[in-house]
Amino acid sequence: SVAPIIAINPKVLRRSKDRTVEWESCLSVPDHSGLVERPERVEVEYQTAVGNQEPIRQVLKGDAARIFQHELDHLDGILYTSKMIPESFSHVSALTRDADYREALEQRAIRAERRRQGIPEDDEGLNIDIQLPARG
Repeated sequence: SVAPIIAINPKVLRRSKDRTVEWESCLSVPDHSGLVERPERVEVEYQTAVGNQEPIRQVLKGDAARIFQHELDHLDGILYTSKMIPESFSHVSALTRDADYREALEQRAIRAERRRQGIPEDDEGLNIDIQLPARG
């Protein structure tokens, strides 16, 4: 679980080259999810509601990094649907009801994204835990 923070004027200072692909959902797109590739770690800066103090800098990783980036995107008018792997967009009920469907969808989406990025498929197959190499 990620503790909530109040972040005023948030920004990302640095992004790791290591990227992960995870499912994201949003209240702005009810009942749907998609796979989104994001940096695994980010160094962020923001001010708190206390005011008159130096900005807080911290390194976030995992879920905290993903959530911060997702919410910061909202401030820039961006929804996860513009960053998701298009082949992964699905109704939440299908993902939660049928594990085989979810796994097949994940594999198909990752393969499609690897083709788009010019990454050769490996002999061991692909899975959702795979970390895609950094872009350019």
